[in-house]
Amino acid sequence: MPKKNNEGFIHLGFLSRQISLMLYDELSEIYADFELDSRCAGILFMGLEDSFSQTHIASLARTDKNTIGVMIDLLQEKGLLERRQNPNNRKENLIVLTKSGQQIALSLQKKIAKKQKEILAFMTDERYSAFCRDLLEVYSVLKIKQTH
Repeated sequence: MPKKNNEGFIHLGFLSRQISLMLYDELSEIYADFELDSRCAGILFMGLEDSFSQTHIASLARTDKNTIGVMIDLLQEKGLLERRQNPNNRKENLIVLTKSGQQIALSLQKKIAKKQKEILAFMTDERYSAFCRDLLEVYSVLKIKQTH
């Protein structure tokens, strides 16, 4: 476990990266059950919220369009999403989940939520909810800073 220095400093970047890697290890079996990886699952989760362009997904994932295109092709071959022409931009396709894609994404979310609760079982429900709210707030603050 990372230790605080004399001033109580904890390197949040390092700590959050380590947590991310450990969570990836913990959740990889769930992704494998669906024959997906975490990045493809992320695309499905985004699709539950809205339809997005490949460029937008690449930007959010901080990866190039071609890599995202390969993942989208894979998900499309599995029948989990489809490309539809953007009515506002004829040069662009929107990525839209199929019914099957929605069902898989929801089932995957449910299993991940259960696993997260198991991992954080030392927290009361109240503390867990507050922790999730705090993480979302940190994310929102950092996201706003990046866009300005």
